[in-house]
Amino acid sequence: MTISTAVVFLRFGIIGLLVSLLSTGGNTAEPQTTIAVYARHTFRGVSKAVPPEVINLPEIGFQFSPPMFAYGMDAMPEGLRIAEQVYPPGLRAAVELAGQAVGAGKLDQHWDLIRPDLGTSRDFETALSIQRGLGGKVPLVGVPSRDTEVKDFVTSFDPSVLAPETIEEFRRKITREESIAIRQSTAEFLQSFQQTVMGAVHPVAIPAVFPNEKKEAPIFRETAKLAVSLEMASAKGPPLRILFDKAPGPTDVGALIRTGLKVSAARWMIMNPGAVGSIQAWFPLHHIDQLPPGSRQILVGHDVQFFFILRSLGMISLADDFTSGPVLPLDSIIFAFRGDRVAAVRLQVQLRRDGSAGKFQPALLWQGSRSEWESRLAHIRKQLESHPDIARLLRTYRQPEPVVLTIDQE
Repeated sequence: MTISTAVVFLRFGIIGLLVSLLSTGGNTAEPQTTIAVYARHTFRGVSKAVPPEVINLPEIGFQFSPPMFAYGMDAMPEGLRIAEQVYPPGLRAAVELAGQAVGAGKLDQHWDLIRPDLGTSRDFETALSIQRGLGGKVPLVGVPSRDTEVKDFVTSFDPSVLAPETIEEFRRKITREESIAIRQSTAEFLQSFQQTVMGAVHPVAIPAVFPNEKKEAPIFRETAKLAVSLEMASAKGPPLRILFDKAPGPTDVGALIRTGLKVSAARWMIMNPGAVGSIQAWFPLHHIDQLPPGSRQILVGHDVQFFFILRSLGMISLADDFTSGPVLPLDSIIFAFRGDRVAAVRLQVQLRRDGSAGKFQPALLWQGSRSEWESRLAHIRKQLESHPDIARLLRTYRQPEPVVLTIDQE
C-alpha cells in the first residue's frame, strides 16, 4: 500500500458552507448541524519494531511478558475488524443522539473527511478501517509525518515543544485528589487482579506517587501496563483465557479492566499536570470550534489527547470514583452544533463480563448553549495564557495544513 498526497487548497468544511449558502432560501431556513468526532485509535498490541513488554510487580510477586503486548505502533488485526464492522453502527447511533440533543431532525450521516494522525500507523490504519465501515468513500486527509513524528496538533501533541522546567513546575502542583485517584485505583486493581488470577491476595503498600520528588514510583507504571495488556487482549476474546489460559470465573473481568485503566488515566494527569494537559486539548477543540456550519469531520488520535479534551471541558471528574476516567480503544467524543445549541456524546466499547469487547454504546455527556460552550473554551484559553511558556506556544505555533490522501491498494 502506498500513499500519494496533494495539498488541500481549501478546507473541506468550506465546501459544505458553500453548499449551505446555495441551498438556503432565506432567513427562515433551518440552521445547519455540525458534527465533529474525536476518536481514539483502535486496539493495538503487535509491533514490528518494539519487543513485548515485561511487566514486573514484585509487590505482588508477579512478573509476566504478554505474548501480544507492546507499546508499539501497529494496530491489532482484530482491532481493525472492530473499527470496520462494530464501530460504525455505534457511531451512527451516537450521531443520532447528538443530533437529537441539539434539536436536529433525521441526519443524513454523510462525512466530509476523516483525519488521522499520520505519525503513527495505527491511527492511519484505524481511519482506513472506519472509512471502509462507512462505505469506503469518505476522503482521508492528514499532515504528512515520518514514523513517530508529531506534526498535527489537531490529532496528537508533542510535550517536548514545552520547556522541561514548565512540565516540572506543574508536576510539583499535583493535587491531593489526583494523588488519591492514582493510589486508590492501583490498590483496588491489584487486589482484584491477585484474587482473580493468582488465587491469593497479599497486602500491597502503595507508595507516594513521586517518592524521591523526581521519578514516579514504578508500581504505577507497571500496574498501568498490566491493565493495558488486559484491554488489548479483550479484542481477541476473554483476556484471562488469552493471557493466562484461565476461565474468568465469577469475577466481572470487564469491571476489573476498567478499574485498571483508571490507573492509566490517573498517570496521564500526573505526567501531564495542569496546563500541560489542557494545551493538548486546545488544538482539537479550537479546530472543532472553528468548523463552518454543516461540517462533518472525524479526527483519529490518541488516548491522552482524548482524555484531556474531556478533562479540560469538565466532562471527566474525580468526584465519582473516577468512573469516567478509563479510555478504551476507539473511545469517541461526538460534538454537535446547531444554532445556539451544543451537545457532547461519548461513544465507548462495552466490555462483557468475561472482559471481551462487545458493542459500542453512546451516552449523552453534556448539552447546553453556544455561549456556555464558548465560556468553557475561554476558561481553557485563559488558563493556558496565564503561563508564559504555554502562552508563547499559542502565539508562535503554526498548524500545518492537511493534505488529501490517495490510497493505492496493491
